[in-house]
Amino acid sequence: MKVNTYIHGSSEQSDEALWIALGPYLCSREVGKELGSPIYSIPGTRWFIAYDDDNRVIGFASMRITPSAVWYDYAYVESTERGKGVFTAMSVLRDFEAGLQSLPTRAVIREKRWNRYKERGWEISSKRGSWINIIREIP
Repeated sequence: MKVNTYIHGSSEQSDEALWIALGPYLCSREVGKELGSPIYSIPGTRWFIAYDDDNRVIGFASMRITPSAVWYDYAYVESTERGKGVFTAMSVLRDFEAGLQSLPTRAVIREKRWNRYKERGWEISSKRGSWINIIREIP
């Protein structure tokens, strides 16, 4: 497995590889339903795309940097690849990139995913139904 990083709208790279990798997920109702909303990207969004040994996309995660925080927007792993370290591999890179920003990191996640973040130093800032707002302060 490998994880590639893409920055939407970067002048240093083409967005073509990003859209080829994300295309099937952008159009998937199943993925949108699992994530809680359709997937979107704005210029500057960083995407961490996981590939298997056959160069097939098996997961993705994203983050946006705003003036006040780094936001984790999406994390998805193909159901057949779950439990194999894909989320962890993407999270290591995403957490490293976020840590370079000297800003708190925020996310809104489903409560059932809380343990994956709790073990990495996140705290709950608020809760609404099955969704929780989480934050990791600057170390």
